[in-house]
Amino acid sequence: NNNNNNNNNNKAKSTMSKPLLPTCQWAQRNDKLYFTVQVQDLTDDKVEIEGNKLHFSGTSHGKEYALDLELFGEVDKEGSTWSKLGRNLEMLLKKKDEGWWDRLTKEK
Repeated sequence: NNNNNNNNNNKAKSTMSKPLLPTCQWAQRNDKLYFTVQVQDLTDDKVEIEGNKLHFSGTSHGKEYALDLELFGEVDKEGSTWSKLGRNLEMLLKKKDEGWWDRLTKEK
């Protein structure tokens, strides 16, 4: 009977550890992207940008959120900024090469 309890606990942990996908919005100009992650009261937030890859993770009210995107084009990390504004994490991502993107991500 003790083994059953251990197995149930492991299942609960693996279910709880899978991060949720946050609601996001984006818009673009020729030289930049506006990207908003809509998660209230964000803590432990982390944004990583490398080439055309964007990673976000954070916690809100005990729930973990994460997002990994392969963007349509490359982003200039040094020229990009992000900040928390209560209900959102707002990013201003500078495109490495100016021009209109057909979509946000590389894959349709």
